[in-house]
Amino acid sequence: DLSAPRLKHAPLQQNLEKRADAHEKRDLERKLDPDRAPYMNGALFGLEPHIPPEEQTDDWLISVIPSDEYMKNPRLAGSAWKHIERRHSGDVN
Repeated sequence: DLSAPRLKHAPLQQNLEKRADAHEKRDLERKLDPDRAPYMNGALFGLEPHIPPEEQTDDWLISVIPSDEYMKNPRLAGSAWKHIERRHSGDVN
């Protein structure tokens, strides 16, 4: 006797859709621009997008293999890395 679930968007939904449309347009323009400047992911964290994050702050660290210290207390990416390593090594624990 349960009713079907309904999706109710909050007022923020319209803002998010407008922002997504603007980002889609910006990204396409950037992709098609032959003279585009480099863009660094540090911009997601408030850093200058045209300068590598490691040149802007000592808090930014680039590593291919996580350190032992990080692996003892991994965040999301570290947890995923451990899962992949276990799968490839045959360790399922």
